[in-house]
Amino acid sequence: MDYIVELILASLLLILMLLDFINSKFDYWFRLQIPGPEPNIFCGNIGDVVLGRRSLVEKVEELYSEWNSEPYFGIFVWHTPVLMINDLNVIRNILVDNSKLFSSPKFVINRGIIHRSSYKSGSIDHPKVLERILTSDRMKNMFDLIIKCTNESSLHKMIEENRIMNCSSLAENFTSEVMSSCVFGIEEKASLGERQRCRDIIRGICRSDECNSYEEKFRIIIGTVCSYLGVKKNPKKWDFFVKVIREKIRDREERNIVRPDFLDALRDLKGGIRQDDFEWTDSLLTAQTSFLLISSYSPSVSLISTVLHELAINQQVQERLRTEIIETLKLYNELSADIVKGMEYISMVLNETLRKHPMNALLKRKLNEKCQVEGSKINVPKNIRVVIPVASIHNNEEYYPDPDTFSPERFCEEKMNGRHSMTFLPYEGGPKSSIGEKFAIYSAKLVLIFLLKKFRINPVENKSYNVANTRKFRVKFVSLE
Repeated sequence: MDYIVELILASLLLILMLLDFINSKFDYWFRLQIPGPEPNIFCGNIGDVVLGRRSLVEKVEELYSEWNSEPYFGIFVWHTPVLMINDLNVIRNILVDNSKLFSSPKFVINRGIIHRSSYKSGSIDHPKVLERILTSDRMKNMFDLIIKCTNESSLHKMIEENRIMNCSSLAENFTSEVMSSCVFGIEEKASLGERQRCRDIIRGICRSDECNSYEEKFRIIIGTVCSYLGVKKNPKKWDFFVKVIREKIRDREERNIVRPDFLDALRDLKGGIRQDDFEWTDSLLTAQTSFLLISSYSPSVSLISTVLHELAINQQVQERLRTEIIETLKLYNELSADIVKGMEYISMVLNETLRKHPMNALLKRKLNEKCQVEGSKINVPKNIRVVIPVASIHNNEEYYPDPDTFSPERFCEEKMNGRHSMTFLPYEGGPKSSIGEKFAIYSAKLVLIFLLKKFRINPVENKSYNVANTRKFRVKFVSLE
């Protein structure tokens, strides 16, 4: 009997010690004199998210509304402290002035495993390699390829056969076609089997991480575990991808083919002047290709889907954009990257789309070294996670009156100059776009030019969907001829 009593008392003592330890961790922000909501002992401040009652973005918007008067506040994601930033000047300090003090989540591509949100320091900085090999001249040449692809693609035929389509289906088909041409060098005259094979590779690598079922969530968890263990999740698919890249490069070298696409840039990377401390093997070249595909495909599909959705339910905006497109085409015999770049209203339309549907609703950073928060005496320790609530800022009525209304005029030069630069953060880098995101914007512009000069886009259902459900939104293409 005494043994049982001692066991119960020991268990209670252990529980009390555990609770005391957890509570001591939840005193973190209090000790730093940073305000924030009271955490739940089990889930921190994300209990509703854990229970599936709302998404993380919705929970952050709720917290932002409650704590908007503070320049920053502290929350807990489970037991991990996270600093939420509201003040625009502090945001600029993080993203621009002292960006080197903060690291952003990276793609870690290791032996066929793509880990999409890691702070690990890998041996290859894929974005910097892209910036080095995809110069401005090479990007312009690639954009000319996209123009050619837009004119030659099966998009027009697809619309003729299916006048009613999901926005996302159209976006995925077009983006796959463009990527096949610009990345793999597949031309219109290539066999149907070769083109389909490349599209299957692209979609297999770039599949969405959206998870709406427990099976999909379990799949993602398994993939993450494989990433850390260095185990190939699907070795046959990765080996096949490596083989395709190797054969394509070898074929160009043997036949001395030069084409202004990404494959040509890879060939230069492999055979050019040594600028790295390692050899560019076929597997590393494939990893670099994977990074370009991932960083370009998803933003392209998302942006094209959402802008078609917005134009379908905002007919006046669509008509004004069509007028700009037709007038521009009358002035020039053929399009070029410079001409498209100079079209003002189409840029305003895409900026407003990115305001309502940013590519990253939450920007995440990790502090690399201890630093003082701007405008305060508070020192934030190293390795703290920082989150910038982009979607909440984009929907703040102080910056954008009537934020639910789709109004491209918000992004005329006069109004943009009158706002703080950090009120518009549509990209992963905040105000600065990556090469993949530039690729997405240019692709979206060409889709709009191609479609609106020939078709009117009407909604099939007279209701709006949020960005997560644009694949459910269908549009009808009505010929203008």
